[in-house]
Amino acid sequence: MVAKLERPLATTVKEHIDDCIQHFAYDDALFLAEMNHDQDNSEEALLILADCYHRTNRFDELFYLLTATPLTHPRLRYIYATCCFELKKYDECVRALTGTSPNMSNRLHPTLAQSSTAPFAYNLLSKIFCRNGRTDQALESAEKSMRLNCLHWTAVQEFLYLGGKGPEEIFAPVLKQFEPHYKDENDEVEFEDVEDENNDEEEESASHSTPIMIAALTSKRLPDAPKKTTRKSASDSATASVDSRRGSLRSSRILRSDENETASTAKRATIARAAKTTSRSRVSEVESKSPKRKPEPKVPLASRNSNSVSAGSSTRVRVPKTRSTPVASRTTNVYSRRDSNTITPPGASSMSSPQSTTSEKDVEKMASIVKRMSELTLVHYHFNNFRLKEAEQDIAAMHPETRDTSQVVLARARIMVEKCDYKSARLLLESHRKRFPYKVDGMEILSTALWQEQDTHALSALATTLTSNAKLRAESWCAAANSFSLAKQHSQAVQCLERAIKLNPSFVYSYTLLGCELMEMEELDKATKAFRNALTVRPRDYRAYYGLGMVHQKKEQLNLAAIDIGKAIAINDQNSVLFCALSSIFQARGDVSGALMVIEKALEIDPYCVAAQYHKARYLYDVRDYSRCLNVLEKLKSRAADEANVYFLLGKVHKRLGDTHKALLHFNWASNMDPRGESMLSDLGEQFEEEASSTQ
Repeated sequence: MVAKLERPLATTVKEHIDDCIQHFAYDDALFLAEMNHDQDNSEEALLILADCYHRTNRFDELFYLLTATPLTHPRLRYIYATCCFELKKYDECVRALTGTSPNMSNRLHPTLAQSSTAPFAYNLLSKIFCRNGRTDQALESAEKSMRLNCLHWTAVQEFLYLGGKGPEEIFAPVLKQFEPHYKDENDEVEFEDVEDENNDEEEESASHSTPIMIAALTSKRLPDAPKKTTRKSASDSATASVDSRRGSLRSSRILRSDENETASTAKRATIARAAKTTSRSRVSEVESKSPKRKPEPKVPLASRNSNSVSAGSSTRVRVPKTRSTPVASRTTNVYSRRDSNTITPPGASSMSSPQSTTSEKDVEKMASIVKRMSELTLVHYHFNNFRLKEAEQDIAAMHPETRDTSQVVLARARIMVEKCDYKSARLLLESHRKRFPYKVDGMEILSTALWQEQDTHALSALATTLTSNAKLRAESWCAAANSFSLAKQHSQAVQCLERAIKLNPSFVYSYTLLGCELMEMEELDKATKAFRNALTVRPRDYRAYYGLGMVHQKKEQLNLAAIDIGKAIAINDQNSVLFCALSSIFQARGDVSGALMVIEKALEIDPYCVAAQYHKARYLYDVRDYSRCLNVLEKLKSRAADEANVYFLLGKVHKRLGDTHKALLHFNWASNMDPRGESMLSDLGEQFEEEASSTQ
């Protein structure tokens, strides 16, 4: 007895491969693709096999498979380019994308240029140019990718990271395309009020104006992007309200019966029945006068003639602007209403109705996403140019629902961290984490805020949760590295960051954090390499330049340090910490007056910056302006009550002013706050005692 199949198999191999891919059985898909390619050496079979190789991360086999193959299909050429990129064969990747030498222009190969693959190819080309240090060409490629498709967020980010300008101009055509789908429907009322002072004149004007209105509307409005129509009447007893939807044409009328009909239309249901009866009668009258018109199918709810206004009425009425098409084409354009939610063309099956409704809903969703993405892009544009106030204003101008989305919340948190408002950023991100417990994006920002607040317990709990639930995300291991760093376990932090880089080589935060940890371990050469790798991924990362400046300063290469800090300030001139670092370099070179000028600039940016005020006090002490130095330190003591360096400097100032009792008192407080610095404090105290005795 032959067993029957419980479910018949598909008749094509491609269907089986697609089924395996949709169920993440990539090995099964690859096995079938190899068998299919052995039997059918066609371009389609090769494309399926290449796709399966790429999904299973078999880049070496894919590279040798496609090397000797003519890449005539755009997607096949793009797969080969991405394979070269993963294998770090950047020259081969550029040749595949452009068809020319890697040093030539960044125009795409003709196979890619006219295909839907072009924006992805330009984005990949931008990444390669960025890694090769060709920033201008990388920016040009990123802009081309964004102009071809501005909804590719990685292309938008690459464009903004490289210093692109004018994202609103790039989004303008797309916003204009979807503009009819997100307009406020309160502005779309299409009725005009008419005073019924002369009934005869009104009837004549209505009868003659209808064809003109029809011609005007049909010439201005496209059928693929119609507007909503809202209807309101002057009195409740004479209202026939029809629920309208976008994406379909309407042709309905507000009926006013004559004096004999008014008495029988007291309720809404009666009005609807009278509307249908009157509609059919008036259509038959019009058709008798127009022999060229063909009999029409079922008419929606009301008459097609605008002359249905009552001659005996003297009240203010509304004449709707007709949206119907000319008479000859009405049969194909008029939709009949099956129910309150479904609109179908006459003669069509009910199965076509949900398709049209779903399509219009998809367009509306797309319009909303385009608008939100354009607003978010503008926020990131201002943030990447460190215009934080403008970024906050852009967020404040958003719709409340948009402001509450995950992407906007993370943007707000980044702005807060950049402004050193770590407490607010922590509260915002903890609330975000409760709402989206599955999301890992942005958790490195929360770990940074916790590190700055020195909250060891909370940071350790966050790192444990992330590394348990999201082991394959770089953000998790960056949080773990911050936790180890706060516990002064820098070697473990370095191991976590190296793992984060392997998981996501494009995550720039891992490189800068690794450089800082290596600096703490006095491995300055490795730290330099880490910061330079960060600049390879993102050439405008001011933190990497700042780290390089600190490394050069530790090596006493003050000129190189000043150059790197200057590059960081050129990117972000609103960060007071950078000016503090530059002032310390000036002070180390013996230019104390120059250091004072730079630190005043830092205080202009942030008058409450503790580091800037402390540096100013130090420089005033160096120029022997002890009274001003004492004033600065007394104000600073209230803001930094637990800083040992502040109390130690106060002790030195009081020592210089001859107040030995206060000097010893502040030295004692400083040593209690920082017991591990007692030897340094005693050495410095003895040094200043010797200096004081020499000046007497």
